[in-house]
Amino acid sequence: MVILVTGGDGRIGCELVKRLLKHGEKVRMFMHNHKKIVCHKNLELFYGDILNRSSIKNAMNDVDTVYHLAAILDYTAPKKLMREINVEGTKNILEIAKGKKIIFMSSTAVMGKKLQKIPADEKTYCKPTNVYGQTKKDAEKLVLKSGGIVIRAPPVYGKGFDDGYFDICDQLMKGDMYIIGDGKNRIQHIHKSDLVNALLLAKDKGRPGEIYIVAGSDIQTQEEILTLTAKLLGVQLKKKHISLEIAKFLAKVKKIKSKIKSEGTVPIEEYIDVLASDRIFDISKARLELGFDPKIKYEQGANEVILAYKKKRRLN
Repeated sequence: MVILVTGGDGRIGCELVKRLLKHGEKVRMFMHNHKKIVCHKNLELFYGDILNRSSIKNAMNDVDTVYHLAAILDYTAPKKLMREINVEGTKNILEIAKGKKIIFMSSTAVMGKKLQKIPADEKTYCKPTNVYGQTKKDAEKLVLKSGGIVIRAPPVYGKGFDDGYFDICDQLMKGDMYIIGDGKNRIQHIHKSDLVNALLLAKDKGRPGEIYIVAGSDIQTQEEILTLTAKLLGVQLKKKHISLEIAKFLAKVKKIKSKIKSEGTVPIEEYIDVLASDRIFDISKARLELGFDPKIKYEQGANEVILAYKKKRRLN
């Protein structure tokens, strides 16, 4: 039988496909855009659209397990398109994949910027505070109702995952990065390899209709993260504190200036909220039922990001 991976050409999708192939599985990568992919005897490329039900039906031939990773995460994307892909696309997958094992990649964004309980677990009330989080919550509801398995993860880090991180590095290099609030809020990420491990474990050990929160074992305060990042960059973190409101205002100003100057990435308020919030999670259910055991220490993963940043910015 074949394992179908929607969004298989995405950052997590590519890592998952590589691991599945390494384990000897036959994989069908469901892709929307034509990309250059390294060939493998057990890999089939399938070009389709999760909003096109006929293409989904064709992709389901001989499939027994579906990893549904395809989604729009870009906070600047049109709200209507995000809902179509993240919710309606998921609905199409579920309806056509009836009787097959479904593993859905979700996000702690469904729980909102301010967690209702610390540490948050699978029973913590979800109150999304942005469109992405709401669409993921709505999609989760559909998946659970159909008997699928939900893997819910915090922000992913490691090589290739520079969302927000490169902006922080830029600010640190310029000496413009400040600690938001008192800096003592705790943050928990997950390294991409640990997340892929969780997805693989869910296929064999996950229970239908269940949510599993997965995250890294390391928990750092905001100040610890900024201090470590500055150290890896070879610069000094200014021990100056600013309020969340001022941090967001400065981000908006920089966004406007960047658009005028046609610069690259700009700090987005969503990332600032995550950086300044107390966000830690109870992963005991995933440990107990899936055997999930995160291996990557935060400093190791952070170093991967910094090396990629230096290469991109051509720093020694």
